[in-house]
Amino acid sequence: MALFTDDPAVRGAKPLMDSTGAIGKGYEAWIAFIYQRKDVRLLSTSESADPHLAQSLRMAYDLGLKVFAFH
Repeated sequence: MALFTDDPAVRGAKPLMDSTGAIGKGYEAWIAFIYQRKDVRLLSTSESADPHLAQSLRMAYDLGLKVFAFH
């Protein structure tokens, strides 16, 4: 499992908050995480490294954000 991010992402939650506004207006919003490791099977946010980002992603997902991860 890979955890994103390993350090607080100061501006990381802003695009997620913007997407919730767009979803509220009827738009579809997506986010894609790209990772470059072949040994990763699961990708998750790191609650301990950046709880604000993790909470923002959960909230946006609950509101309809489509979340994808690719390698």
